[in-house]
Amino acid sequence: MEWLELLQTYDKHLEQVQDAIEGKRVWPGPFDVPAPNTQMPTSLRSYAEDLMNRTAELSVALREKMAVCRQVLEQSKQRSPDGRVVLVDVKA
Repeated sequence: MEWLELLQTYDKHLEQVQDAIEGKRVWPGPFDVPAPNTQMPTSLRSYAEDLMNRTAELSVALREKMAVCRQVLEQSKQRSPDGRVVLVDVKA
């Protein structure tokens, strides 16, 4: 696989990650495509930097979503005064 193809494949992976964070699809799993054994052409540097920035943005969005889920799980452990479990219905 050449660098351009790798970056395009990663770009598609990030689209799947974004869709998963937004609840539109299941989590795509890790991106485990090996990098080429050659140096990345300088002409692709801007594209690669854009993908890195997008990765960082999605990382923040995922952490926020995880914080909401963690809060919901903590609240779901609460019980009412009569001992019943309090159920919380939230779409994170």
